[in-house]
Amino acid sequence: MFSTISLPTVAIQELEKRAKEIGVSIYEYLLSLLLSGIDPNVGAEKYIEGALKLIEQAREGLREDDIRQASERVWGACALSLKAHALFKEGKSGVPR
Repeated sequence: MFSTISLPTVAIQELEKRAKEIGVSIYEYLLSLLLSGIDPNVGAEKYIEGALKLIEQAREGLREDDIRQASERVWGACALSLKAHALFKEGKSGVPR
């Protein structure tokens, strides 16, 4: 499930700028901020949840023949899955990344 929030335009622009600087979507950027500093296993689980939600959105995009949106969502899901894997490995080893 996704929710919509309203933020001042200047805040959205800053989020877009920061996300673009590191090559991720705003969604990925915000999720990374929220998950920094928490237990790696919990973080990995949250990244997987986010990836599954993006896959759900990709399916919606395909149903609506919006290939661009679907491919962006699949790309984001892949990125979140890789982050989940890295955090999971960190949690198993106990060594911070």
